[in-house]
Amino acid sequence: EDTITRWVAEVMWRAGIPDEYSPHSVRGAVCSEKIRNGLEDELAGIFASEKTREKFYDRSDVSFVTKEECRGARESREVDN
Repeated sequence: EDTITRWVAEVMWRAGIPDEYSPHSVRGAVCSEKIRNGLEDELAGIFASEKTREKFYDRSDVSFVTKEECRGARESREVDN
């Protein structure tokens, strides 16, 4: 596993992000957040095609984990360790 993936995984774990999300999930989350905020033009050239972005990465209609959910998961992990 490459270094950047390990770093992102560690940050996600420390933030309490549920295990069903992987470091690769960050790309989709960033893409979706930019679309929600009207910044799709900043995504130009990042994806092989517009169709790829729409099919695999645009989740702007999905709600993500809240800060409270992350905090609860992090506190739960601290208790378990």
